[in-house]
Amino acid sequence: MTYFQDCLILTFIYSLFLFPRFRAQGRKALLYKTGFFLYVGFVLYHTLFPVWNNLPDLFSHAYRPMNLDPFVDIIEGHSNALQEVVLNILITLPFGAAMNRIYGKGPGECILLTLIFSLSIELLQPLISTSRISDITDVITNTLGGAAGWYLAELLTRQRFRR
Repeated sequence: MTYFQDCLILTFIYSLFLFPRFRAQGRKALLYKTGFFLYVGFVLYHTLFPVWNNLPDLFSHAYRPMNLDPFVDIIEGHSNALQEVVLNILITLPFGAAMNRIYGKGPGECILLTLIFSLSIELLQPLISTSRISDITDVITNTLGGAAGWYLAELLTRQRFRR
């Protein structure tokens, strides 16, 4: 139930603002951009939600600053550190691919947008919840994932056109 309000708000935003715009761009744009919106919702669900339930406590706890030691968990040998790195790369592969194929962004723009997307999430996490910490390693690996997604989409597109 704690996530329901957040999902309802995203549904409202999509229905009122995005769906009409996507539909006006044609069926293909509607399909792809709706898929991208669902993907972003999935990422937000796993990284920031619940937001709505945490709003009353937003400024009642101390903001924990970002861990600025890159890859410290791996260096210190934490058991799930490598798994987190891999998951952070995988979660932004679709973002990079969408920037390439849906939005026509170049590699530099994709890297910048992925960096902004990841940094926004990381900076909001400790503000919204006391149980979340932001980490520079996540920003780095998310950005690498977005870049890898862009290049993977480019490679697959070029291979498809060669045939």
